[in-house]
Order: sequence, then structure tokens, then C-alpha cells
Amino acid sequence: MTFLLGLFHGFGFAGVLREYGLPSDSLAVSLASFNIGVEIGQVAIVLIAVPVLLAADRVLAKPGVTAARQPVLVYSISALIGALGLYWVAARTIL
Repeated sequence: MTFLLGLFHGFGFAGVLREYGLPSDSLAVSLASFNIGVEIGQVAIVLIAVPVLLAADRVLAKPGVTAARQPVLVYSISALIGALGLYWVAARTIL
């Protein structure tokens, strides 16, 4: 489901690429290639982030307690991702 929604969203976003002079006879292939590349990039990020987060859970866990996601880690990373998202929105709309 996430893949399909991401792909649908990517096609809408990739429509901007038409303004950069993509040849009209290969537009569908170019946009599909762009979207598939974005999806592969997202999977790569998850494949890197999950082991890092699991390792951080083990390192930050208190001795004798089962590793659990530490709220400070979750809030810090979420804040960083939110700040980057706000920056990109501002850069595309305001700046």
C-alpha cells in the first residue's frame, strides 16, 4: 500500500520534471524511472536506518532491561525530520 501511494505521489511530484525539458516521446519512461529511483532510495534509507535504530536501542537500554525505543531518541529524530521537511516546504514555496 505504501509503495503504491508513494508511486502515485511521485508521479504527481515528478510532473514538475516536464518543465525541465524532458522529451515528450519518452515522458512516461522518464517519469517512471524517476519514481522507481525515488522508491529505491526510500528502501535504502529504511535498510540503513532500521539497523542503526536497533543498535541505538541496545546501547541506550538500561542494564537488565529489554531494549526499547528511548523517547529522547524518537523525539530527537522526529524533530530533525520535521525541521528538514519544513525547510524544504519553505524553500519551494517562500524562498
